[in-house]
Amino acid sequence: MLDELEQVGFIRREAATPGATALLTRPQARPSLGEALRLVQLKPLQPKPAQPKTSPLSASVFHEPWWLDCVAPGRWAEASVAGKARLPYLLPRKGFFKHSGMPSFTSVLGPVLASGSGSPRTRQALDMGTTMELIDQLPRFDSFDQTIDGTAENFLGFQARGFKIGLMHSVELDCKVDAKLLWAGMRDKTRNVIRRADERFSVDRLADPEEFVDFYIANIERRDAQNEREFERFPDLFAACTNRDAGAIFAARNEAGDLAAAIFVAWGHGAMHFLLSTRHAEKADAGAVSLLLWHAMQEAQRRQVTFDFDGVLTAGTAKFVLGFGGKLVSRHVVKRVSARYYPRMAFREFRASQRDGVETFRF
Repeated sequence: MLDELEQVGFIRREAATPGATALLTRPQARPSLGEALRLVQLKPLQPKPAQPKTSPLSASVFHEPWWLDCVAPGRWAEASVAGKARLPYLLPRKGFFKHSGMPSFTSVLGPVLASGSGSPRTRQALDMGTTMELIDQLPRFDSFDQTIDGTAENFLGFQARGFKIGLMHSVELDCKVDAKLLWAGMRDKTRNVIRRADERFSVDRLADPEEFVDFYIANIERRDAQNEREFERFPDLFAACTNRDAGAIFAARNEAGDLAAAIFVAWGHGAMHFLLSTRHAEKADAGAVSLLLWHAMQEAQRRQVTFDFDGVLTAGTAKFVLGFGGKLVSRHVVKRVSARYYPRMAFREFRASQRDGVETFRF
């Protein structure tokens, strides 16, 4: 549930039964932000929530077998070096070209190597060799690409096996600090947007994934855009996250109680990931999303994890998320393409650049 720190005027009523969603209500006499912060100092520290159980050799929640079973049931496999390393990957669909990319709702993958002993130089050589051993187990694909958070040894292993290395960016925010510092670390404009949104919307947690999916798709259709996500997988994913205390949907509602905006976040392995966002263009502006992100950041602070905005593709997006006080970080995209797949890849990337208004990778 949401922490009481910095609730910007909200108070909490605990759910009556375990696992039920708590209700958030507004007090009759709304305290100012400064008064709320002073009240926080008088409250006893809340215990840190228990972190979801994780599997060995998983660098992120996206590497967890249960996550992959939800987003790609029967369509993923992994290369492995017994007890030392694993590399999950997506199996191709039926067709002439064999492509392995990123599963739906998954920001990063890549190899996971067990920590070992020895000098740094020895570890570097062993890690690079292990990465190449994993790569050598991959089936023959016409196209293979993954976004990874990894070490230089991982990248050298991929490069030695003929992969091209590209860059992507994200923004990470250290939420393992006092909530007052999180609030103070934002830009003034971002704080003002959140204050104004807080006056117009109430925030709670959405328990029905179908309502979120219907809302998301309806908002896309209002913009005459095309849905490219495999939302048929989302209810199972949300249920798995809920059962493991590893995810939540934060929803903003207007005074009439109508759903105006919603975001989905998932967490594990020391990080909370901002994965999905949607809003009704006539019922909410971007301020509603900012308010929801602030609530998610407070949850990340309560859990003492990093908040990852998970992907920055345009200058406008970067400006928006950097307003919350995070720092720009780099991720790497590894890609290998067969000769017969190059023309198809170039055409797809050209269409993507025209649709999104941004340049995609050129390998």
